[in-house]
Amino acid sequence: MGVTGTPGDRRGETARAFVGRATEIQDVVAAADDAEQGRPQLVVIVGPSGIGKSALVASALDRLPHFRLIMIRADESESLLDYSVLGQLTGALPRRQVTSLPLLSAGPPRESARASVGAELVRVLGDLDLGGPLALVVEDAHWLDVASSHALQFAVRRLSVERALLIVTTRGGSRPVDLAWTRLAEVPSLGRTVQLGPLSVAEIGDFARAVRSRALPPAAARRLHEETAGHPLHTRLVLEHSTWQQLASTTAPLAVPRSLADTVLARLRPLSAQAQDVVVAIAALDVPTSLTTAAAVSRVADTPAAVEEAVAAGLLEERTGPEGRRLAFPHPLLASAALEGVGPTRRQAVHQAALGVVQGDAALRHRVAAAAGPDDALADDLERSAARLEAAGDTALAADRLLAAADAQPGTEASERRFLTGVGLLLTSGDMVRAAALAPRVQACHPGPRRSTILAGLAAFSGQFQEAVQLLASASDEAVALGDARLLAGASLLAAAVKSIAGTGGVEEADDVLANPAAQPEWRRQARALGAICLGLVGRSSEGLARLADLPSAATLLDPDQTLLIAARGILRLFSGDEAEALVDLQTAEIAMRRGHSLTGFAPVALALLAEAELSHGSWDDAAVHAGLAVTVAEAENRGGAMCVTHAVAGRVHAERGNWAEADSSVKTARLWSDFIPSPANRFYAATAAASLARAHGDSQAMIDALDLISDESPFRRDESRVWRADALLSIGRAEEADRLAATLAAVRSSVALQAQLVRAEAALARSDLVAARRILTPLVDAVPTTQAFLHSRVDLARGTLLSTSRPDGGGQAALQRAYTTFSALGARPWAERCQQILKQRGRSTDWRYRSSELSERERQVAHLVASGLSNAETAARLYVSRKAVEFHLTNVYLKLGISNRRALASELAATRMAPVQPGN
Repeated sequence: MGVTGTPGDRRGETARAFVGRATEIQDVVAAADDAEQGRPQLVVIVGPSGIGKSALVASALDRLPHFRLIMIRADESESLLDYSVLGQLTGALPRRQVTSLPLLSAGPPRESARASVGAELVRVLGDLDLGGPLALVVEDAHWLDVASSHALQFAVRRLSVERALLIVTTRGGSRPVDLAWTRLAEVPSLGRTVQLGPLSVAEIGDFARAVRSRALPPAAARRLHEETAGHPLHTRLVLEHSTWQQLASTTAPLAVPRSLADTVLARLRPLSAQAQDVVVAIAALDVPTSLTTAAAVSRVADTPAAVEEAVAAGLLEERTGPEGRRLAFPHPLLASAALEGVGPTRRQAVHQAALGVVQGDAALRHRVAAAAGPDDALADDLERSAARLEAAGDTALAADRLLAAADAQPGTEASERRFLTGVGLLLTSGDMVRAAALAPRVQACHPGPRRSTILAGLAAFSGQFQEAVQLLASASDEAVALGDARLLAGASLLAAAVKSIAGTGGVEEADDVLANPAAQPEWRRQARALGAICLGLVGRSSEGLARLADLPSAATLLDPDQTLLIAARGILRLFSGDEAEALVDLQTAEIAMRRGHSLTGFAPVALALLAEAELSHGSWDDAAVHAGLAVTVAEAENRGGAMCVTHAVAGRVHAERGNWAEADSSVKTARLWSDFIPSPANRFYAATAAASLARAHGDSQAMIDALDLISDESPFRRDESRVWRADALLSIGRAEEADRLAATLAAVRSSVALQAQLVRAEAALARSDLVAARRILTPLVDAVPTTQAFLHSRVDLARGTLLSTSRPDGGGQAALQRAYTTFSALGARPWAERCQQILKQRGRSTDWRYRSSELSERERQVAHLVASGLSNAETAARLYVSRKAVEFHLTNVYLKLGISNRRALASELAATRMAPVQPGN
């Protein structure tokens, strides 16, 4: 249930019953202090069920009365339904804010639109004005559906200046979703983890005083601590159930058993049979329940009296929400203990009774729990439900249904088929931990294509690509022998994906999917994109582009189902050296993604390569935006296959701009992923990112060492690799060798040839061959497109060096100043400083400064877009930030530049040749 406003009455109750945890509360309060100063913070509170996470949150919020609270709560029953938790926001937010959530308001969006939903969250949470700083509490995040979790994590990473505190409580775990929260909480200056353990003996004594208003003797407190292991919920139940004489004694046994479950049952047994029946019925329903529903399932005549008895015993409580008054357990552990303690026969009976009031797919859980043995009809219904869910994109819930279907019909061929298909869907949905836990059972299945395919998926996700490829080859052969076309299509698609990540082919497997009539439309779309990209990965980009020749050239003609293919075409165009057309395609795909179109798992790579194309064309502020966004999406969605490329491109952007700490971190991460997945593409990106950083630092040997990781035999972007190496050879004084290598690239299409010519000119300068340098540079000035501002400035830098060397009368200063101006406008600080050093060496003036160079990374991005004519809201959408963040940064831009309006901003940036790009739709 969503709650808006201050915690209200919960504060007093928490203060009475909450003790200890002083350090943990201070951690939350410290995070709140940072958030209140405009530094958004994440606090992840981890601990087992009943350890006091919710009580800690309530007690901390009691110290933050000026924070405005929005609370959403995850529930196990909805953990497999996409956006089930975020759907609560539409009820918790003010009505005017709901219009800012068009994707969520229209119903659960497609799974692949998570970045778009995350962007909606950023704008809504950032711009929310409740009269104070925001505290967004997400309870029981271990039950978060994957889509909500990814979107929330995306939003946390994009908030920047908002007064927002996000508190997440979770039991922790090893699911990708759980681990992602832990990693996010470890990001410096953003998050912190609060680990809750048992209460100490002293805290047990304080707890007893809070609950019973009397102090326990120290020995009795120690005995109580031993009995309950310091577990707060268990301790409270013992304190409330036992007499004071039992508690204070150190020899007489307590009246309740040691385990929490038995303690709950000890509280349940004294109740009347009718009250017990109501409690067990509500536990089985596992959702807040109306009195009418409780009566129907428990079959108790005087239900109100039974409920009153259970509430008085502390086993049930009444809650008021949008649907009226509902009955629920104060804590999920109480419901679990009550249901588990009554025995299988009674559990089956109450689940059977629930079938009278629960219909459709929701009834399947009760049918499974009520089953007393094999049930063929139930297994069939579960499988049909799984098929509907898979078709709708709910692969995680479909997997759950198939695994239940397998258990409902054990020991049969159909059971094994359902089990293996279910594990396959776990892999598809990214739940690697659960899939890996079932690996021994997969191994025990009969040999066949399904078993081989699942084992291949497990191998691939653990980095064992060669083993995965071999298993998939066996799976395909076995599927052909069995005549199972759908299974063959699935194995072929997985093989294409594995080979594309590993850089070992995949074209034939993608073609097999396209030729298979049993392949689903989404599989065929992915296979078409994969097949084309796999050709580019082995140096055959023109063949890959030929496969996409029927796509429209204009963005206005783009169909939503073509978005993935347009992104694939942009990637191939970049691989083939056609940066200008690649930029158009990748910008089109990004705009479509912003509108909620599907890019499936290609989104982070497409965004990273968009940033690379923008870097080449001088749109460095856009490159910084999209490189950061690519990393955000890859991290939030746990896309291991995209980690190297996204971090490498981000590292290049940071290195070229002199953001040393960020560049170092990104380059190290890219190298780690390249070691884990040593494909030619990953090696190229990790190496060029490291080389870019080394070049920016002026470390020539480190540049050579980085590029040594790229094999000259690799066909992937071989020309780019060679021009990088020629540049590196020049930097360590091997000018002749650099010139020879660059000369081999003279006829290459694209900007590689221009870069090679620049290297040749610089090599001539290094040899003091001014005639050769002039012969190369003179036509190069006109050959480099004006859109490639960075390369143009490097040519100006070389020309300025040439002229200042050959003309002692001061020649070259204009070219050097022009280079300095553009480098400053781009934010290429290391290159701008190089210009200044050359002028100082020649005794020339270096006292000019361009105020735009003093802007921060985000301020530059905001200034760039606002100057291009975008409104604050449009700028926020382009940057995936809130309007409040845009206003904050724009104010700082005006102060730093000494201006007060947009017209002056456009003039200022135009004066420094910081030409803004045309805004997208």
